[in-house]
Amino acid sequence: MQSHGIGFTAPLLTAALVIESVGVICLLTGFAARPAAAVMFAYLVILSLLLHPFWPASPASAGMLQTHFLKNMGIAGGLLLLAAYGPGRWKLPAG
Repeated sequence: MQSHGIGFTAPLLTAALVIESVGVICLLTGFAARPAAAVMFAYLVILSLLLHPFWPASPASAGMLQTHFLKNMGIAGGLLLLAAYGPGRWKLPAG
């Protein structure tokens, strides 16, 4: 992160750990899956724009950055669908 000019590395990595671990648990269990998916969607889009900018990169590294960026956008699309429609029947039964 510091190589991309992003400061406050330790607090940002702590926030990333919390967002990713709590978000995955929420998605797997179905508990608060829609808000968790929305937070993870926003997090992933911001992260992709900051850490995988393939547009100004040299041709040697642009391909790798573009692959990671587009992979993240695919995952973000799935998270957006979960945020919009919820987990459906793919959640743990209540009580």
